Amino acid sequence: VSQGLTPPIADDGDLLAALQVLANRVSAAAGTAVTVHADPGLRLPVESCRDVYRIAQEALTNALKHAGARNVRI
Repeated sequence: VSQGLTPPIADDGDLLAALQVLANRVSAAAGTAVTVHADPGLRLPVESCRDVYRIAQEALTNALKHAGARNVRI
C-alpha cells in the first residue's frame, strides 16, 4: 500500500531522473509512449522537486484516464 507514496527524489534533487523512472513505469504499465524533455542541468530544491513530480504524476494520470493519450511528453 505504501509503495509509491514517496516520490523517488534523491537528496541531490535530481528531478529529471525521477521523472524518467515515472515515465518508464507508466510506459510499461499503460503501453503509452511517455518521454521526458528537460534541461539536464535542472536543479531545484528537493521540496520543489517533490511538488513537480506529483504534478507530473497527476498530469499523466489525467492524460491516460481522460484523454486516452497514446503519446505523452513531459
